[in-house]
Amino acid sequence: MFTTTPINLMRAAVSGNLYRVLDAHVTTHRLGRVLPGGLHYVLWKAAEQVGFSQVPDVSFLRPEKLNVFDRWLPYPGAPDFAFEAVTITEADMITMAKVRDYLAAGTIEVWIAYVGLGEIHRIHRDSPRLIRAYLPGDVLDGETLFPGLQVPISDLFTLI
Repeated sequence: MFTTTPINLMRAAVSGNLYRVLDAHVTTHRLGRVLPGGLHYVLWKAAEQVGFSQVPDVSFLRPEKLNVFDRWLPYPGAPDFAFEAVTITEADMITMAKVRDYLAAGTIEVWIAYVGLGEIHRIHRDSPRLIRAYLPGDVLDGETLFPGLQVPISDLFTLI
């Protein structure tokens, strides 16, 4: 059985805002599939019925990963991209542990939104010690996974 933690309005809004922006871009450019929160990614399997999973707030799979699993089960592996929105009630230690889990399992890039600060931190698998911070007023670009994407950070932290 899987359980998830309830989230607050701002975390849901930021995740939803990013989902809408990414989904439109990815669909237009046929890059793969953006998924809203809820899909369990089984990062490691110790035995047939034992697994460790994460549930990102938004995720992305490239086309070659979409047809290689039973669509009625949790995804057996890591997303190419994971997004986690963090509120003041969540510990950074837990968030960074999730980032390490994603990267170790094969995720290419993780973005963390610090909802109370209005900023996004970006960590890439090839340089996990380098955290790029995008502050209010900055523009986040898609670089590797979402070429051509340009998103003003402030657009992600609105309710309307």
